[in-house]
Amino acid sequence: MFGWRSRQRFKACGHKKRGGTIVFCFIIILVLAISSVWRFYAVIHPSIDSIAQIKAKEMVTYAINEATCKQFFKESANINNLLIINTNNEGNIELVQSNTVAMNILAAELSKEIKQSYAKMEPSVIPVPLGTILGSQILSQSDLKVNLKVLPLSVSSLNFYSEFETKGINQTKYKVYIELTSKVRVLAPFSSKSMEIKNVVLVAEAVILGKVPNSYVVVPKENLLDATNGQEL
Repeated sequence: MFGWRSRQRFKACGHKKRGGTIVFCFIIILVLAISSVWRFYAVIHPSIDSIAQIKAKEMVTYAINEATCKQFFKESANINNLLIINTNNEGNIELVQSNTVAMNILAAELSKEIKQSYAKMEPSVIPVPLGTILGSQILSQSDLKVNLKVLPLSVSSLNFYSEFETKGINQTKYKVYIELTSKVRVLAPFSSKSMEIKNVVLVAEAVILGKVPNSYVVVPKENLLDATNGQEL
């Protein structure tokens, strides 16, 4: 009777030990899984984003430049009509206005051309050394690589903006730009992400000439004096 009870107690202790071991192993696996996920998003994910963004910028810029050149060399293009320029009797520019109608036509045609270019593109595969992603110099020399796929999807926005740039004492440059925002998809192992790439294209420029003054003074900023205490700014 005593021996039977001892065997029962021994079996119960064995079950408890095995149960504790299973729970301990489960906790270890869970901690490792959480640590791996954290490392992926804290270390690997930013590296993938940085590398993919460089390649995406390259692809998008190439497509935009190609589409812009095609559009500018079309016979039907209204590039010369983007700005309405009024001159005085001496031929100097007095007024520069943006031709909104011509700009809207250009924006629509350029957007269409870029979308068609994106549609023809195949995903660009980028083999990236695992060490580059993990930041390890040892692994960067190995043949282990991770393939990233980058694919431009669409033009999410296209806007015009202008700026004035002073040149000399009597010249002002009026520039008109197109800012294009493209949506790009990046496919990596265990992740897929969309990002936006911005590009700026100069589409029109005019130089406004003013009268040359009889005399003028140029004061370098570093030599300006504070009138209140006589110290240089």
